[in-house]
Amino acid sequence: MNRLLPMAAVLLVACNGPVEPAESACELETRGEELRVGLSASGDKLTFELTDVADLPAIVGMNDWTIQVTDNSGSPFELDLFVGTWMPDHSHSGFIEEVITPQGEGVYTVEGIHLFMAGFWEVTVSMVDPLSDAMEPYDEATFAFCVEG
Repeated sequence: MNRLLPMAAVLLVACNGPVEPAESACELETRGEELRVGLSASGDKLTFELTDVADLPAIVGMNDWTIQVTDNSGSPFELDLFVGTWMPDHSHSGFIEEVITPQGEGVYTVEGIHLFMAGFWEVTVSMVDPLSDAMEPYDEATFAFCVEG
């Protein structure tokens, strides 16, 4: 009798037709937006726009972005840019510091955004005045998106 159970399971699956592939975690994710060139995030004073993204969709591993920073009037804005990664579902960051290079006119290249596992990520970009005593962000905004595994 026990030998018939595996055969019955095979017949049952075969009779029900093909099995539909399961939806991916990112297809089910409702938070954030699809990462794309032109995506922007705004704080109170500044807008951060992705003008180039080396890998679309975002990949597990190192990601490179180019970000244009403008003030509320649309003019290029420059201070020191900082980037922080956070995976809220697991309460950890990407662990590796990004290399940020100012290109002028409010444009910054960010190399090595470390998204080391699949899932929902938040990447916060901050502008900080290096002459400020408190080193508080002048403004910041967050890009929220899912990375497929």
